[in-house]
Amino acid sequence: MAKITMKLSETEVSEVCTGKFSDLSASNWACKYAEAGLGLGFFAANPTFRPNDSVTKIEALKMVMQARGIEKSSNSDWKAAYVEAAVEAGVLESSFSDYDTVAVRGWIFQTAVNAIEGLSDEGDDLLGDLLGGLDGMTDDEDDMTDDTTTGDDTVVSGDAVLVASLSPETPASATVPQNISGLPVAKFDLTAGSEDVTVTSITVARRGLSDSATLTGLAAFTSEGRASKSRDDSSNNNTEATLTLTNGLVVKAGETKTLTIVADVANVS
Repeated sequence: MAKITMKLSETEVSEVCTGKFSDLSASNWACKYAEAGLGLGFFAANPTFRPNDSVTKIEALKMVMQARGIEKSSNSDWKAAYVEAAVEAGVLESSFSDYDTVAVRGWIFQTAVNAIEGLSDEGDDLLGDLLGGLDGMTDDEDDMTDDTTTGDDTVVSGDAVLVASLSPETPASATVPQNISGLPVAKFDLTAGSEDVTVTSITVARRGLSDSATLTGLAAFTSEGRASKSRDDSSNNNTEATLTLTNGLVVKAGETKTLTIVADVANVS
């Protein structure tokens, strides 16, 4: 939560920890985020940070709102005031009153995404950078919320026209279990123009809030079966991977082929 708060506020966090909380040593990866949040007034100046305690929904919402500079409403009940303002700003789809319920990570991630996208046209860029690298939550988190393009976004390739667009059947963003293989994460429609087009490789980019170690492999499938080579094909970096399509994928003139991208999710500890 501390790391999300700092990333949402676009604060440059110092690598130096000075021991402001007695239960966070300088060797603890969270120390720098906690002390940065303390300096900005996001966290109270208590003797301890209690890093292993759970965060309630209202605590998480308040931190997200403060990090994005969204003011609470004039309601005299501060909890209700933050919820009302969050609904108004599009951070929450609907209000809640179970303020002290423990906030699950998936809910926190989605709230953070909404706080970005509801305020700025640059939300996608900030979301992509939100947790750095491959959008890692922390060194030991594993939840995943993916940000994708809309179905209106297209890519036109080469002299023989091929239009690539996000399929309306693409899976919705979700929190997923650890240690699962073959999880469908996106579907793309490839439509050829007046000529047949052979696709030999595709590059897929990843966005979201999950840890950089979450995805261990990717593969592409069509309705006929597996279309790409091994799942660890040509991983260029922590954000993109190139998948080589076995023998080339032929898209006939005027026809559409749907590629399903599946992922292996690691058991991140």
